[in-house]
Amino acid sequence: MGEAELQAAVSIASSSGAGGEVVLTDRGLKGRQVLSLREPLANWAAASIVHLDLSRNRLRDKGVGAVVKVLSGNSSIVRLQLEHNGIGDPGAASLGDLLRKHGSITDVNLRRNVFTDTGVSQYAGINSARSLSLARARSVQTILI
Repeated sequence: MGEAELQAAVSIASSSGAGGEVVLTDRGLKGRQVLSLREPLANWAAASIVHLDLSRNRLRDKGVGAVVKVLSGNSSIVRLQLEHNGIGDPGAASLGDLLRKHGSITDVNLRRNVFTDTGVSQYAGINSARSLSLARARSVQTILI
């Protein structure tokens, strides 16, 4: 998927009144492509986007760094889905930092990634009512942190 297609998808979602969702699952996205979302999400229409779904891509830790950069200037996102992206401990740490600074994100799906208990520990101490869905191996847990 090219950068123009990504920007068009964000523009359509933010102006269609379709619930403020940007769903870009199974697109094979990597970090540099995610960075191209920064401008569309920052424009006036982005205020209506409350749900960003980047599940089942190839973001890995580097791509999560791009997600953090993109979302650092957006205060409207409430729900973030990053399921099945090969996110390891460094990516979990980046997301933990984002959640500590970004109070509006209250629902995060990180199921089916590859971080260890070290990655999970990055979410300790985030004090607010947030739902964080994690899964490793065959167990799925939703914890409030």
